[in-house]
Amino acid sequence: MELLRVEKLATTAKQFDLDLNINQLWAFVMVCRNEGISSSELMKATGLTKATASRALRLLADKVDPKRVGYHLVELRHDPKDYRVRRAFLTEKGQAFKLALQQAMI
Repeated sequence: MELLRVEKLATTAKQFDLDLNINQLWAFVMVCRNEGISSSELMKATGLTKATASRALRLLADKVDPKRVGYHLVELRHDPKDYRVRRAFLTEKGQAFKLALQQAMI
């Protein structure tokens, strides 16, 4: 039964043209559960390295690097109290993917 749920998650990701690895999916789920999470907070909550957490959030956002576009599932906004910190919030596409994942788990 659990493998069927994993298959449904993978199928849902493919329907959104997403090629997410487990760390990136984990990061997305953490943003869903904690909108406004920073990469440092993600790192502490998951045990991911700082580099892996930051890279996952950039991929979920609009731009991984100057040559590679992200998935536009989250928007990274600068923290008004500390401009060096960027916080992750779901975009409309991210909200739609979250809903699709929740429906796939039923």
